Amino acid sequence: MEDEVQKLLDFSFDFAKDILLDTNDIYPFASVLNNKGEVRHIGFQGDEDHEPKAKDVIEVVHQYCEEQFTEGLVKAFALTYEVMVELDTEIEPSDAFVIDIMHADGDALPLYYFPFKFIGDVKLEFGESFAVKREENNQFENFD
Repeated sequence: MEDEVQKLLDFSFDFAKDILLDTNDIYPFASVLNNKGEVRHIGFQGDEDHEPKAKDVIEVVHQYCEEQFTEGLVKAFALTYEVMVELDTEIEPSDAFVIDIMHADGDALPLYYFPFKFIGDVKLEFGESFAVKREENNQFENFD
């Protein structure tokens, strides 16, 4: 299970990093691990006239992944979305993205956070990543 979780983390991190470098923003997406051990991206494409709120996209993508998971079509999935984290009470909250993984063989996995910032709108810099033990009430929060 650890290798599969790492595979989802690596794929999701790399995809989020690519999105950040391309757009300076992260739009919510999922990565799914099928029963053959292959990882692929799941996203939601809005139209130019109406871009849905991140919360709505997360709910739709989560519901889709949960259905695939329940039907046994995927072994695990990871939701990735942007959040604000308070790393220190002395400084302002930081941009970050969280990777939230569900796996068929595991108990509740932690939430994985990756703080980031842009230096001069060109260079992307990551802070120290961290994980937070999942509590029943902290799944899919801190987004808007």
